[in-house]
Amino acid sequence: YVARSKHIPGIDSKSMVKEINKENVLYLEPIETNLTSQGNLSDMKAALKPNIDKHLEGCDYLFIVGAGNISKTADGFKR
Repeated sequence: YVARSKHIPGIDSKSMVKEINKENVLYLEPIETNLTSQGNLSDMKAALKPNIDKHLEGCDYLFIVGAGNISKTADGFKR
């Protein structure tokens, strides 16, 4: 996964989930993908949280894959 380099075609979160190929492993699309690519952390959380909340329950795990300041985004989903 690249941080500051050029994007590698076919290497992304959606492809990783497809390769895992398990019924209980889901790729959750942001509700507005343009918000997640702008780098504004509050916009990213707003775009991702509704879909995550809709699917996550009990002892489920949430993996947020990314580079750069993605850890700041992940903090917004701690329960």
